Amino acid sequence: MNILSLDTASHSTGYAIYKDGTIAESGAIKLRGNGNTDTERTQNRLEQLYVKVCNLISKHKITQLVAEDIFNDSNPQKKSACEVLGACRGILIASNAQYKLPRIKFIKPCVAKREMWGYEYRHKNLSRAEHKARMCRAVERLGYQLKTDRNGNKDNDQADAIGILITYLNAHNLPVTHPKTK
Repeated sequence: MNILSLDTASHSTGYAIYKDGTIAESGAIKLRGNGNTDTERTQNRLEQLYVKVCNLISKHKITQLVAEDIFNDSNPQKKSACEVLGACRGILIASNAQYKLPRIKFIKPCVAKREMWGYEYRHKNLSRAEHKARMCRAVERLGYQLKTDRNGNKDNDQADAIGILITYLNAHNLPVTHPKTK
């Protein structure tokens, strides 16, 4: 079973690939928007996302897609972000259909956080930055090396994709050997 886990977004999509009982590869797909308008740039990034996901499926002979579900926020200021995430979800569904894979398994963000770092409702008031930092620390404790940007910030998209994958593997009792346990 080869599983591709994705933490989708329109600028950077984290991914992790499960093969032969280990997370064999992980990283982030950086998407660049070209165009004169926000709409053109977003459409360009979504087209890139489709191509990149299809390439990963083909290259790694993926048999199952797993992805973070959309976080529904009632904040009207985040409406456009939810719309873009919905479009990203559509890209995943189209990629999945292209390769005739089983239905995508979507995992809610709070489920992955609970699995990886013991998220509880009382953590709801933590800042977004602290949520990201906690997931990065949880993944690093297992021995995974996260990429960093030139400012030293850890790639939280990569961490989320690994966390989503581990959550899926544990829920389905699939064995995984982490770098720290090798």
